[in-house]
Amino acid sequence: RYISYADAGKGKAFAALFVADGELVFNGQAVQGPARLAAMIDGKADRSLHHPSAPLLVKSASHRVRARAQLIFIRDATAAGEPYPALPQQIGFAAYEDEIVRTREGWKFLRRRAVDMRKIAPEFLTPSANCR
Repeated sequence: RYISYADAGKGKAFAALFVADGELVFNGQAVQGPARLAAMIDGKADRSLHHPSAPLLVKSASHRVRARAQLIFIRDATAAGEPYPALPQQIGFAAYEDEIVRTREGWKFLRRRAVDMRKIAPEFLTPSANCR
């Protein structure tokens, strides 16, 4: 849902995927709280398409998991609102490492952080009893 809501510009739905004080960290900056998260998505001027990988999950407690996912993205660099993108486009890739918690409303992001794809936290490298 994260990618679908972000790409569709659905800020309120996007922000609801995070706990009340949840944060998204990328490019060295944190966006925290539902109002700021929603505004970030609602204010997007460009169109984008993200294609995520299946996440690696590691259970850290009965109500918490850590996750790592990689993605490829295409960002339309033309004027917003065109029915079909014209060149130029930006194609890139990224990785997220997440802290996810179970709430009364279901699983939500506590923190989603863009990370260097070449550095993988040790818990994601070795299969263990906590991997699901």
